[in-house]
Amino acid sequence: MRLLLEAGADPNGAKTERGAIPLMRAVTEPDEAMVRMLLSHGADANAAYFHGWTSLFDAANYGLLYIMHLLLEAGADPNAVNSRNGETSLHILLRSRHSGRLDIVRLLLKAGADPNVAETQTGETPLM
Repeated sequence: MRLLLEAGADPNGAKTERGAIPLMRAVTEPDEAMVRMLLSHGADANAAYFHGWTSLFDAANYGLLYIMHLLLEAGADPNAVNSRNGETSLHILLRSRHSGRLDIVRLLLKAGADPNVAETQTGETPLM
């Protein structure tokens, strides 16, 4: 990966049929070194694929605090919403098996996550 990126490979150019870029794969592996490398070479921390799902959504779903830090530092939007039902990363975290991770909730809130965003299908906010 390093050789390809140093040779000028576009970290946002290669996409799966659903639109996922390599950063998304690195997040779900999870591979912190690869996430760092891709972000340092210009990977888009806000790129979205199927139904508007972002890397921050994946990191929240898997409870990956250290990767969420990297994504937020790279400009990931804590208030991005998916197109399926308007969920944010805070909604996704609180519905996951990592819902008790107060450290991640604090990180998202500190990054500006809005706790009052209601999803579009049910109208539920993260508090609900």
